[in-house]
Amino acid sequence: MMDWDKAELLLDEGEELWNRHTEFNEKYGGFLSDSEGALWLLSPVFTESSLMDKAGLGEGHFVRDYIKYLRENIAELKSSEESFRNHMTERMWREYLSVKLRFFDKEEVIRRFDEEYVVLLKDYQNLLSQVKLLKK
Repeated sequence: MMDWDKAELLLDEGEELWNRHTEFNEKYGGFLSDSEGALWLLSPVFTESSLMDKAGLGEGHFVRDYIKYLRENIAELKSSEESFRNHMTERMWREYLSVKLRFFDKEEVIRRFDEEYVVLLKDYQNLLSQVKLLKK
């Protein structure tokens, strides 16, 4: 039987990570994420899977769906990086940034982006590893 308390904590962590990802995209790319948060997408699957498991009918699809969700968000984050790098080569690069960043020089914006990007990517990869361990 899976540890559903741990799974619920990881689901909350995924929601917090998605919120940070959304803020990151808005800050550095000026666009909104087209995906939904972990709680919105995965709560129904979590509930159904945990009830199935508690009834002895198997673990359901929660872990599989969560892994898929995290991989899609990692791909979107990498796409955001590519978009950011492309915008930074354009003459009007400041237009793509949030107002808070427009007063910094290009090198400082890139430095900040790189720092936040690495942390966000590592956090996604760490969460993905933790979710995979739920099955074991």
